[in-house]
Amino acid sequence: MVFSATGRPTGGKAKLKVVQKLLTSLPLQGRLSEMLGAGLPHALEERPEDRHPMQKVVLTMAAEVLSSALDEAQAAEATCRAELSSVEGELDGHKAEAGLASGTLAAARAIVSEKKQALGECKQKVTREEQEHKKADAVDRAQARVMANIEKRRKQVAGLLASVDHKGSSDALETFLEGADADPVLIAALSAVMEKESSQRIDFDLMVVSSVKEFLGEKVGALDAEVEAHSAQQADVHAEAIGAFAIMDLARDRVGEAATALREAEAAVTVARSRLEEANATVQQQDTVVAKKRVAVTVAEEKAGRHQDALQSLKFLETGPEADDPMEVEEAVADEEAPTAQAAMDPVPAPTPQSSVSRILQSPAVLFETARGLLSSPNVLPSPRLAASPAVAASPAVAASPAVAPSPQAL
Repeated sequence: MVFSATGRPTGGKAKLKVVQKLLTSLPLQGRLSEMLGAGLPHALEERPEDRHPMQKVVLTMAAEVLSSALDEAQAAEATCRAELSSVEGELDGHKAEAGLASGTLAAARAIVSEKKQALGECKQKVTREEQEHKKADAVDRAQARVMANIEKRRKQVAGLLASVDHKGSSDALETFLEGADADPVLIAALSAVMEKESSQRIDFDLMVVSSVKEFLGEKVGALDAEVEAHSAQQADVHAEAIGAFAIMDLARDRVGEAATALREAEAAVTVARSRLEEANATVQQQDTVVAKKRVAVTVAEEKAGRHQDALQSLKFLETGPEADDPMEVEEAVADEEAPTAQAAMDPVPAPTPQSSVSRILQSPAVLFETARGLLSSPNVLPSPRLAASPAVAASPAVAASPAVAPSPQAL
């Protein structure tokens, strides 16, 4: 292994900063994280084979703390990934529901289009049937007027026929007979006959009356035949008019039904659109949740990576790189600080009393506090806060370390 003059693996300054930064950021009991971060550089000052048991204890504690933190970070990452998978599954379900809602809305809109077309066709049919009924009704009304005229003329002729047997005015009879092209002799004699009572009429009078009755009777018979003929024709025309009205009325009912169906279809579209909007809103909300979970996974993954890097860096600092790795050997050579010319010419300083003391005793007070809690020397009182640490109690280095008396400098 390649180490610098201080005993640390070469090229480890950046790695040491990574480990210290992570250790001091961990929420350990009391100020243990600060003490481990401050004591770590002093624990790495010696080569592995020359390290004091207290240095080994600090390194063991740091490794256990980092391993525990890595396990927690990896567990948190796994939890975040499981939560992400769960919310992504929910998102897929919401997207499927939104797709179904979109399909339902499209189908409802297609039905609305069909209902509109059906309503338009029904309205067109109503228009046609109204025209047909109008025509049939006009024919029916015309036939009714013809029939009424025939019946009126028959009633008039029948009335004239009945009046012949009674004394009275002959003006109406004469007018009708003239209009009907009756015999002028008959018309001229009629006035004198009508001035007499029926009992006063004699041979010529009776002949005139008989001739007038015969003529009027023929007219009544002709009118009866005409009424009969027009009655059958009028019945057919009237039936056609009634049928046209029924068809028109049915077509109007169809329009109402089509309009109702269209309103129902449009209501279904409104409901489908509302459900689609709700589904899309749910998808958007779930998208936000998924995005947050993805960020959480990224953060957890980066945190676990930092913990992994810190643990690997600590192992590198503890053991150093393999000596047969040419790249690491080059890094070791480059990392060594070359002495300056002035430093080479300076006299060697005289040894001081402190030079015989181990470097571990020259550490800050926080490291000494850590050592006081880890060693069982009768001359050193352990710190209650550090003695309660499970990592310190379980450390094999503590169990194997001899009692060490504190130096005057440390006290």
